Amino acid sequence: MSLKNKIGVAVVVVILLGAVLIVVKSPTLSTTDTKTSTTKTYSMTEVAKHKSPSDCWTTVNGNVYNLTAFISKHPGGDKAILFLCGKDGTTFFNGQHGGQARPASELAGFEIGKLSQ
Repeated sequence: MSLKNKIGVAVVVVILLGAVLIVVKSPTLSTTDTKTSTTKTYSMTEVAKHKSPSDCWTTVNGNVYNLTAFISKHPGGDKAILFLCGKDGTTFFNGQHGGQARPASELAGFEIGKLSQ
């Protein structure tokens, strides 16, 4: 086999291996998602237990949030968050931030579950 033929075979092998790797790693070709997502639910009684600066949960629009780490970072001051610890904060959050994308996006990062009915 000549050098030219060996190089041609090597190029074909590299191309085929690359195609195989693309197919194997492609997330769009996956037919089954083996992960199952579970959403934790909490009662208002459970949320009410988390009412201190060191353990602060609230609910907004049916979702439960652990805001403990956010208390000192809230742009409006810590009192705005401390007031909500252990309570339903829907009215207060929507009254202050309703319809604003940034506060809603920040709040979403603290979601830990859903409020049970």
